[in-house]
Amino acid sequence: MRVRARHLLAMVILNGGIGGAHDTYAMLTDEAERVAADDPAMAALLHADAGVTATVAGLCDLVLESAERAIKWLPE
Repeated sequence: MRVRARHLLAMVILNGGIGGAHDTYAMLTDEAERVAADDPAMAALLHADAGVTATVAGLCDLVLESAERAIKWLPE
């Protein structure tokens, strides 16, 4: 439940213009790593959304990093 709430909060922050993209990126990335062992699909989703957040901020290196992390956790 916590992971879904944090994911929704990050999307509201990003889309509502509340707070900065860097903080949202960090929140999504941290939460993805926290849940990765128990829910790899959710970790992949969180990393993908972190990549979207990095795109909004124009941080191409973080977009690539997020994509690579998301791929790592995708179920086979």
